[in-house]
Amino acid sequence: MRWFPVRWSSPLAAMLVGCQLLTLTVPALGPRSAAAQTAPTPLRRGQEYYDQSRFDEAILLLKDLVDRSLLSGDDLVKAREVIARSYVKKGYPVQGREMFKAILRDRPDWRPDPIRVPPDEMKVFDAALLEYQAEVHREAAQPKPDTLASAPAAQPPVPGGARGGPPPHETAAEKK
Repeated sequence: MRWFPVRWSSPLAAMLVGCQLLTLTVPALGPRSAAAQTAPTPLRRGQEYYDQSRFDEAILLLKDLVDRSLLSGDDLVKAREVIARSYVKKGYPVQGREMFKAILRDRPDWRPDPIRVPPDEMKVFDAALLEYQAEVHREAAQPKPDTLASAPAAQPPVPGGARGGPPPHETAAEKK
């Protein structure tokens, strides 16, 4: 059997070079470049900072977005979660607990994924959940201020006034 290496190597090499050049130039010719398609959102960048143990940067970036009300819905919840978890990793469990409670105030049924979230962060979340539930229970037990103003008087008026004298609205002629 005879082998023809020269005959196949030139066209094959030309085709490989052509394919490589095509992949380098075609994305740049499209409506959006490859860099623009993969540019991370601030939320994704905050998650990346957390994943890289750059907790200060994650907190600064995401807290700014939350404080300026630039996020809503699931993005807001995710940003608050990353902020809370970053606080715990930085050694600030009180701030982390407060951020977890902020999530619970918006979404009482929300829970972090216990498989993805480390035990130290879950411990802080569990404390926040207990505090949140206690707050809800206290608020439910307290009467509303507007119901006190509209409630009827609980005690009937005492004849002769509270001090034993005539009621202040009686005149001398009514006493006789």
